[in-house]
Amino acid sequence: MLRKKVMIFYFISSLLIGIAIAAGRTAIIYQHYEFYHNEYMQDAKEPLQMLGYALIIAMIFAASAFFFIRKEKFSEVAASGSQVSIFASALLGFVFIALGILILVYYRDALFSKNSSSAFFVFQIVSYVLLFFSGFYFIINAAVQTPKRKAIFSFFPTLWALAFLITSYINPIYNYTDSNHNFGYVSFSALLIFFLFETKAAVTGKSTPIRFVLSLIALITSVSYILPIFILTAFWEYPLSIQVLFEAVECGAVFYIFSVLYSMIKAWKPQTKENET
Repeated sequence: MLRKKVMIFYFISSLLIGIAIAAGRTAIIYQHYEFYHNEYMQDAKEPLQMLGYALIIAMIFAASAFFFIRKEKFSEVAASGSQVSIFASALLGFVFIALGILILVYYRDALFSKNSSSAFFVFQIVSYVLLFFSGFYFIINAAVQTPKRKAIFSFFPTLWALAFLITSYINPIYNYTDSNHNFGYVSFSALLIFFLFETKAAVTGKSTPIRFVLSLIALITSVSYILPIFILTAFWEYPLSIQVLFEAVECGAVFYIFSVLYSMIKAWKPQTKENET
């Protein structure tokens, strides 16, 4: 029971840390970011450095959970095993598909524009198509009880995260010294690894301690990155663009990561002599 309390402590702490970093990042963007030039003012250097250190420390903190739970066992967790996971998976699936429709309706010209490099154009189209396949997986994930029937579709979210990460990196309009984009790379890298272990869990039907730890890291990085963008965009401080719509997937992903952590805590097995052997 003590180990379960440790997991709950890391879960709640990671969520609160992510929100705290997001609050600090929101304030820095609002006060020091010039949206017209897409860059920070000179006086933002020190607070941005402090924010970066805070994120690194937070990720190390989340990783330290592994040393406490590395020998723990978890019951086989069906993705649709609880009402929380059913709702979160269905929500994320609809987020993927809804964003794909919104991009087509409002940013069709930007999506199919060939003014940029061929590589960027191809990866952006691939990222867009994979939005629908990824959404299909999470809807199936919520509706189907048999893991083997949905395991084949579990690769799509991982492929989408990889394609979008590459698209973001080679985006010609990005300023690579912009800390917002650096936060984005860290966040989507964590999400990519999270989706990779989502694939592993879907294929094997099992969860492991490392999945719990990676979910904590993905929770911190996703909340700290997407929450400021969501808040500032909602109040028309941050310009809405096709890139922001792609990134909005993380809003749904946060709830799904939450459900994975919740389900793994519920699926924890008390250590017995049988489990230890």
